[in-house]
Order: sequence, then structure tokens, then C-alpha cells
Amino acid sequence: MLNSRLQAETSKVSLATQPGIFLLAGRIDNVEATAENAVLGQLRVSSLALEGKNVEVDVRSLAAEQRLQVRSADKLVLHATVKASDLAAVLAKKVDKLKDVEVDITPAGVQIKGSVPLAGRTVEVNIEGVVTAKEGGLYFHMRQVQIRNAVLGQSLIAGLFDDILLTDLRTSPFQLEAAEVVQKNGEISIMLQR
Repeated sequence: MLNSRLQAETSKVSLATQPGIFLLAGRIDNVEATAENAVLGQLRVSSLALEGKNVEVDVRSLAAEQRLQVRSADKLVLHATVKASDLAAVLAKKVDKLKDVEVDITPAGVQIKGSVPLAGRTVEVNIEGVVTAKEGGLYFHMRQVQIRNAVLGQSLIAGLFDDILLTDLRTSPFQLEAAEVVQKNGEISIMLQR
């Protein structure tokens, strides 16, 4: 079920509860799960690790609808890693005018190169920004836009690239909030918790 829910290539789950009969009531003392090449909302992540303590899940929705819904947890932490190619793919989907997307991730931030059709021409766009967490989602926040081959001014095209929602974390069955987003060389490390 985890493989299909996360669209993961591989996954592993470990549950522990004493006494074991509590599992039938949806009570889990300890849960550890890992997944490779999975999808978190609309964002593909290269790796995902979940750790939970004293987790209670809704057994009815799990049995009837095959839907995992966490009711409560003393601790629920998810670590995910996003590669540059996966960030490029979600940006290409989210910004339909942005084509030929290339992404470079460094500790200083994210640089996006691409092209945009504008007034019958194709203009090259370089965007610098960061991935941030706010309002229950992960966003790409633009800091600077550079345009080449543009007849029109930078202010016109800058409006096309305001904060871009990468994934809405409120739709996750774990109901987690972003606690930390760190840009590294070639990847972004995300920690979500409840």
C-alpha cells in the first residue's frame, strides 16, 4: 500500500506495538518507514524517511477507503530529499509557460534557467530564489529575474514568477508541517513534523 500511495519504487515499513492487539485499534507504539523515488504531494523526492512514536491512525478509513489518516502522534517526523532534476520537473508542470527548465541547487539557493514565449518571441530567463515553507506548503520564492532577448521590461515578466506552490503539505495523510528546508549542493533537504 505504501508503494502505491507514495508512487515509490521501493519502500520499507516497520511497526511495533505491545500488545500487538492494539494494532487492530490503530495504535502504533513505533513506526519507521523509508521510500526511494517517491512522491510527496506533487513533488517527487529521491528519498523519504518517516519516524513516529505513539501514532494513532483511523482504522475505518484505512480499511474502507484504503486511505491512511493519522489522528494523533506524540512524534511524527519526515525527512525528504529533493534532487535538482525533480525540482525542475515540478516547476515545468507548475509554470506552463516555462520551458527547457534546468535547475542548479547550492547552499546559497536555487537557480533556474529556462525559456518563456513572450510577444511572439522566446526569451531566456534566469531566476534565482529559494525553496521555503509557508502557509502549509513548500514554495519556490523568487528573489531575482534576469531576462535575455526581451523587448519588454523585466517588471512585466517578473509577475509571471511569484511564489510557486511546489506541494501542499495539508493534503498529506500525515498532516505534517515543514520544520526545516535546507538547500545543499544538488539537493534540498526537507524536514516535516507534527
